[in-house]
Amino acid sequence: MDNILGIAVCIFAVLWLIKWTAIILGLALCKVHIAMCLYRGHKADKAVSSPSEDEELCQKKSTGISRRLSYFLRGLKKYELHLVSTIPSHFVRKKIYQYIFGIRMEKTTVIYKGLTVVDPWKIVIGAGSIIGDDNILDGREGIFIGDNVNLSSQVRIWTGQHNVQGKKFEYFGKAVHIGNRAWVSGNVTILPGVTIGEGAVIASGAVVTKDVEPFAIYAGIPAEKIGDRNSDIDYTFEGKHDWFF
Repeated sequence: MDNILGIAVCIFAVLWLIKWTAIILGLALCKVHIAMCLYRGHKADKAVSSPSEDEELCQKKSTGISRRLSYFLRGLKKYELHLVSTIPSHFVRKKIYQYIFGIRMEKTTVIYKGLTVVDPWKIVIGAGSIIGDDNILDGREGIFIGDNVNLSSQVRIWTGQHNVQGKKFEYFGKAVHIGNRAWVSGNVTILPGVTIGEGAVIASGAVVTKDVEPFAIYAGIPAEKIGDRNSDIDYTFEGKHDWFF
């Protein structure tokens, strides 16, 4: 019985070691692939902070092994980002998002669990800003979040979409900007090209299709102005967060 238990423990240990070795190697490949995308983007004089095509450059149409490798790396990034979003350590998650996937953020930025992110190296998050549980940040064309912004749970920010009337289902997109001390409540969707002004509030469940005035309150589908917010605000989030997630 002891021998069987010992063998089971050894098998479990070996499988655990293989799993985490594969994950770490995957993160290293992601780092290399992102560096290549950034290099090609800069080489083509396409700034990462503006609507860019560096991901497309990194995924140029090709055939055979090259194309398969491109799809493999895309899938690997999604898989690794999913794993990172479940790590029960805020400190570890932030460091991986910063130094592996290239999200630009400050020391007091808070990112909770379950983040789904596309092209993270094109995302900038300011000091004291909070990214709530289970958010989606589509960074393909750039997302720029100011200081002390609160994104509640299940916020979706999209920077790219398709032309529903287009013959070729053409893709187009534009960056999203969110001003300082804006509050985006739960289950809000923000569409490409939207700028949310400083101190604005978006009510829960809204779909934001156009720019939002500073210190205004918007609600509905599509979101419309329903009121004004006090503009005399000066609060600062200090980066405090719940443990683990």
